[in-house]
Amino acid sequence: LRAAHARRWLVGVGENAPEYMLRCGIQGIIGAAGDQPPPSQYAAVGLPFVRVLGVDTPGCASAVEVDQGHVGRLAGEHLVECGFVDFGYVGYAHGHGISRAEGFRRATQHRARSFSLCPVAYRNTPEEFDAMLAWLSALPKPAGVFAADDPVGSAVTEMCHLGGIRVPTDVAVISVNDDGVHTLASEPELTSIRIPWERVGAEAVDLLARHLEDPSAESHRVVVGPSGIAVRRSSDISVIADPEVAIAAAFIRQNLHLMIGVPEVVNATHVGRRLLERRFKVATGRTLLEQIHVSRLERAKRLLAETSQRVSDISLACGFGSRAQFHRLFQKSLGMTPDEFRRSRRDSLGQTAHAQHG
Repeated sequence: LRAAHARRWLVGVGENAPEYMLRCGIQGIIGAAGDQPPPSQYAAVGLPFVRVLGVDTPGCASAVEVDQGHVGRLAGEHLVECGFVDFGYVGYAHGHGISRAEGFRRATQHRARSFSLCPVAYRNTPEEFDAMLAWLSALPKPAGVFAADDPVGSAVTEMCHLGGIRVPTDVAVISVNDDGVHTLASEPELTSIRIPWERVGAEAVDLLARHLEDPSAESHRVVVGPSGIAVRRSSDISVIADPEVAIAAAFIRQNLHLMIGVPEVVNATHVGRRLLERRFKVATGRTLLEQIHVSRLERAKRLLAETSQRVSDISLACGFGSRAQFHRLFQKSLGMTPDEFRRSRRDSLGQTAHAQHG
């Protein structure tokens, strides 16, 4: 809406017959593939339809999509970072639910002792209620569970509460959308992956504007990735069994702002370097140095996406020895520079602000 109003567009909200929309002077539509009437009916009367939700469907002029595999991968990486080796997924057996499940499985497969799919995504009937509770009860404990979205995530924490399953001690839960309603209604509050929906909307407005300016314009597909994780109590736990490894992992998390290296991590524990390196690799799948680099880069990504700090200041805040080292490791890990990453995450906000000032 902000992006549309910046273009001086009048916006209506609702689903109406194509003939009615033509009569009202509607020129284009942004919606979901599952809307009724379907996109093909609008296309038939010359109304371009830009899809922002749902699977590809005939009649869409262009589309903005969320990188669902990346969403699942982010959830898996978070739970692996917490130390889980048993994982579960609760979601939909279609569309983005499948893509999120596949991304989650890929991110956890190198650490997974077990991986289980819940047979239902809802608990609206007695049968679904019983099936979800039975599945949660049967999971090896502790387990890390990824829920396809916040309503499903809040259903999982509710079932755990009713079944006497402790969250996050027995089951840690992470979901998607960070919608502010289900995340806060959940007890404990839900950890949730943030989707930059405002950017999705702004990209859709840009695509629709392109088709309005040139009805013969080619179809475009824009893919938007998640913008980070809001970590809350439903997954705020470390389940690393090895006490020395747990100490080392906590020391790394708590001292990323300092220029710590492997010797400092070893000194925080009660074992020698060689033994700690071996036990850390067994418990986490990473070396101590790899863990330091991964943790620093994750913090740097959050600061780049969510703050206006200078890149040089972020480099120092994340404990990199120099801006050159920061750039080198960032480019190697993500295939882009820190500045390029920031622009990719904040383009929509910049475009909207520019349009408003213009």
